[in-house]
Amino acid sequence: MLRWAMAVVVGMVVVGQSGLWAAEGQKKRIVFLVGRQSHGWGGHAYGADCAILAKALNENVTGVEAVVLAGWPREAKVLEGVAAIVIACDGNGLIGGKANYEVMEVLAKKGVGIGFVHYSLDVGNDFGKHLLGWIGGYYEQHWSVNPSWKAAFKSLPEHPVARGVRPFAIDDEWYYHMRFAEAMKGVTPILSAVPPEGTRKGPDGAHSGNATVRARVGMAEPVGWVYERADGGRGF
Repeated sequence: MLRWAMAVVVGMVVVGQSGLWAAEGQKKRIVFLVGRQSHGWGGHAYGADCAILAKALNENVTGVEAVVLAGWPREAKVLEGVAAIVIACDGNGLIGGKANYEVMEVLAKKGVGIGFVHYSLDVGNDFGKHLLGWIGGYYEQHWSVNPSWKAAFKSLPEHPVARGVRPFAIDDEWYYHMRFAEAMKGVTPILSAVPPEGTRKGPDGAHSGNATVRARVGMAEPVGWVYERADGGRGF
């Protein structure tokens, strides 16, 4: 899983718009923006999770410098010149209001790679349109669901970020039935699995279930994907 996580982050950086290429001898900067830990001991430990991933990147991938920052930067200039940004937080608990989304929009238009991890995909339906443009999908309330189940990834597609990753299974809170870009344009599912029928039995609600998701019994659902934006930028 760590190998895939490293590959998908680097995949946002290695190939991009010409303006993102670091000058000779300089490293491309990857910034992890993390929210507070929640859900009890070990739960949603974004700081620890991203610190492990940043350390692995810095020790094993030449040409990048990964740093972890707690919360949204007080000064937007901290994000100037970055090659990629990874958001890890509870819901919309980090980016905040419209002004900060506009900052992210400017960065996306410059070709900055953008990734959202786990609960950060549930920014509320009002801000979901931004994630559709940056990463090709998001958690839409009353459409997507977030049950815990053991997902078995029996095969992976031929894609650079899946290279060297073997089939595996993990019991976790896997979000699925996400709202993706129309016709999945630009979206490449990397991790897909068939959820157990029991995960579809929740009552109607913003996170528990809906008639559409209950009708998809036996269908594989993407829970991890990469995205190529029309302007050449990337996301996951």
